[in-house]
Amino acid sequence: MSYYMWVILLLAVAINGRIIPRNPLEKNILSFLTKWQADMLTIPSLKSLKIPPVEYNYQGRGIKMDYSIGDMELTGLKQFSIKNIAASEKSLEVSLTLLFPVLTLRSEQYKLTGWAYYVYPLRGSGKMNLVFRNSIITATARFASDRGGTRIHDFLLNFDVKQIEVNTFNSLILFS
Repeated sequence: MSYYMWVILLLAVAINGRIIPRNPLEKNILSFLTKWQADMLTIPSLKSLKIPPVEYNYQGRGIKMDYSIGDMELTGLKQFSIKNIAASEKSLEVSLTLLFPVLTLRSEQYKLTGWAYYVYPLRGSGKMNLVFRNSIITATARFASDRGGTRIHDFLLNFDVKQIEVNTFNSLILFS
């Protein structure tokens, strides 16, 4: 194949971030994701995702803090673009890479207490707004046959965020 034909093929794959499926399984996955993104399925919508409250403590790198976050809502899931699909019926493996330009996580209540470098107090409570920009999520699943059914044998999820904007209302970092 000539150089020009390779360039045309690469452009065809890359135009508008569209993926060209290489087999029927990839075509079905692409169709499913496209329909889910357009709210054409009877499964939960990608418009927003409700996340239950969390409590966590962190200690390391000179920081010690306890925080809790109330009920959260994640938005921006519908605006993904598909960067890669790889699926094989022979190996029972599926890999998918999605780019989310903007994801926003909101909560009406957060609480933070702790210390930075044993000197600077960390305190805050109130509303919270996190904006994740250009997040890339890659998921890989390997399936196995099990007594007439199928189960997930291995699952790997990578989440890469290029930029995070944090707005924690009423937060206070005191310098003593």
